[in-house]
Amino acid sequence: MSPSHHHRTWMDLGLAACAFAAWLALAGCEGSATQTTTGKGIEGVLVDPHGNPVSGATVKAWPAAYGPIRGGAAQGSAQAVSTRTDERGHYALTDLEAGVYNLFGADASNHATVLIPRVKYLEQAADLGIDTLQAPGVILGQVRVDGAVPPLAFCYLEGSDYAAISDSTGRFVLPNLAAGRYRLNYVAQGYAAAIDSVTVRSGDTTVLGAKTLAPDLALQPLAPQGITATYDSVYGVVHLAWHPVHVGDFKEYQIEMEDTLANTPLMVHSWTGVDTAYEDWTAVHAALFYGNDAPLTRKYWVRARDSEGNLSPKPAQPVSILLTVPTIFKTEFTLRMLTDTAAQNGCLDTLAIALDVVSSPDSLVRIQWQAKGYYHNSASIIGQDPVGPNGILGVSIGAPRRDTLYFTRQTLDGLGATGSQIGWDSVYVSASLRSPDGGLRGISLPMIRLDSLGCFHPSPAMGE
Repeated sequence: MSPSHHHRTWMDLGLAACAFAAWLALAGCEGSATQTTTGKGIEGVLVDPHGNPVSGATVKAWPAAYGPIRGGAAQGSAQAVSTRTDERGHYALTDLEAGVYNLFGADASNHATVLIPRVKYLEQAADLGIDTLQAPGVILGQVRVDGAVPPLAFCYLEGSDYAAISDSTGRFVLPNLAAGRYRLNYVAQGYAAAIDSVTVRSGDTTVLGAKTLAPDLALQPLAPQGITATYDSVYGVVHLAWHPVHVGDFKEYQIEMEDTLANTPLMVHSWTGVDTAYEDWTAVHAALFYGNDAPLTRKYWVRARDSEGNLSPKPAQPVSILLTVPTIFKTEFTLRMLTDTAAQNGCLDTLAIALDVVSSPDSLVRIQWQAKGYYHNSASIIGQDPVGPNGILGVSIGAPRRDTLYFTRQTLDGLGATGSQIGWDSVYVSASLRSPDGGLRGISLPMIRLDSLGCFHPSPAMGE
């Protein structure tokens, strides 16, 4: 799969729909006979089924090989040479270059049509004689792809201006078709072009079987469709989902994220994965830092990557989520010392410290106690913690309305960092609420002073 093929986009479908829908109709002709002219220009006569000349009928000559899209590229705005019949039903087409043409005739109401296929013009005058206008026919068709939503597809008949664009179900209609044989082309971005031979009968509807399109491995992957994002305001998690992309050499999806606060970009990040869903647990951190500011918006783009590293086009519009502080972390709580009655011989060696939870958060949230020692205001984690690393003194699961920590000299001894042995002269005790992914909101006591004997001297603000 060469890079040049991957960057060959032939045309954005939205622009193509606007450019072609008004005048293209999927058409192409396989007339069994080739009529050769012998003069300068092509002329002939059109009559109705009763043999009466038809005046005011339109006659168009399209190059027989013409198609609005060829080889993955638009063919530009090719125009047919056209004229009208006079009162005798006579028409004359001039200014034609040498080539093979399909001639289409239609009365003023387009209720009667005729196809004169594959006329070979050698820049010599030619009279095609009399042709009869008949009731037009209709083609009903449908495109589909395996395991995915049908793509927007151009369905056109070669050598004509007959064209249609499939709808969200893959169905399309080609009305008012002159009777004859056609080459019906199917073109959809990201899929290999396909062709069917179709016969249209006068006054009849031709119903085609569904046409299954195969991914074109020579192109860059399709952009994922159906991207949705929902915000779990309890846990602060964004859930993303999208439809799968069916590419033979698919490797992974790339999820791109950007945080925007008051229209100012803050952070850009990306992840990869092979599933068609993703949980963004990092949103909780952004919500905690910025959620009280307005407005914090997180934008997402999802792209597909193939085995050669080629990415699908980046969607013009991202999926956006407005982040707010998760309910878990809106819980109000206070931290205080409950008693100072444990003094012995004038030395306060036990502190009862309580975390009061005003409105208990979800039971999955942990309350984590932590201590940090200081010497002359120089911070350091206290010793080695037998319960956990980094000075963690204890963990409670389920967030009770009051969680109490009894902080003693033995607590410091167990951590290997008493004031008398190591020289700490103060300590911070803190508690934090932690969500399952590690997001936290914490609170600390005022500094607790230690003397040389390891006795506590808490701030008066700590008492109840």
